[in-house]
Amino acid sequence: MADPAVSIVITAHNEAAHIGATVAAAAAQADVPGGFEIVLVDDRSTDGTAEAARAAGGDRLRLYPGAPDPASPLTTRQQALDLAFRKARGQVVLTLDADSAMAPGWAAAMAAPMLEGRADAV
Repeated sequence: MADPAVSIVITAHNEAAHIGATVAAAAAQADVPGGFEIVLVDDRSTDGTAEAARAAGGDRLRLYPGAPDPASPLTTRQQALDLAFRKARGQVVLTLDADSAMAPGWAAAMAAPMLEGRADAV
């Protein structure tokens, strides 16, 4: 299977109340040229965040547990983002907060200028 053109990256810590809606909205994005994946790093949640994400994400979701390194100069969120960026397979990486809401077509609209070579960042 070819790598998707777009990776939607999310990090979460104890966001069970919100992550299902965010992942479902991300998974429902349509018309993303080249396809997309959702990369979620669950940063040591204890409230069922991973389970809520799995229930909403379908086959587009790739879930990774966060494992912060206390010796790292990065914050735990920065470490989670670093892991997500390293796991992302897309040519374009879009980031979301765990409690985000996005309109249908958001991912395609954000990625198009970069995929078409009209922009390096949006």
